[in-house]
Amino acid sequence: MSLNNLTYKLRIVADTEDDIFIDISINSNNTFLQLHDTIVNGFKLDGGEMASFYKSNDNWDKGAEITLMDMSFGEDDDNKNMCMENTQVHQVLTKDEPKFLYLYDFLNMNIFYIDLVEISNSNPSSNPQILNTFGEYEVKK
Repeated sequence: MSLNNLTYKLRIVADTEDDIFIDISINSNNTFLQLHDTIVNGFKLDGGEMASFYKSNDNWDKGAEITLMDMSFGEDDDNKNMCMENTQVHQVLTKDEPKFLYLYDFLNMNIFYIDLVEISNSNPSSNPQILNTFGEYEVKK
């Protein structure tokens, strides 16, 4: 199965007492920056705050981080991290590791839980698509 032809369906759930979520369809070659932008639009966030994705497990523990900006100090930096602009979805989101955390605005901790719902061979759009929204998210300030 070619990674170019895969569509990932994701459910992103807001960390609130109410059920608030969006479903997204994303091409496996899209970047985490494109996913970030889609989440910002889907939950009507202002987009002006720092954010990161974290690999996660069934307990929603934080794992490896994918940062909004490249935080390394050049080519020789041993602590080279993944940044959203340079990391494609298929590189880290798999059936074996289907969960991610998304933190938006580290001061106010807007937290979202991302779960890979389905991988299909359908012809993916070149840009992520919001398939479904449920509830209205109120940004923590």
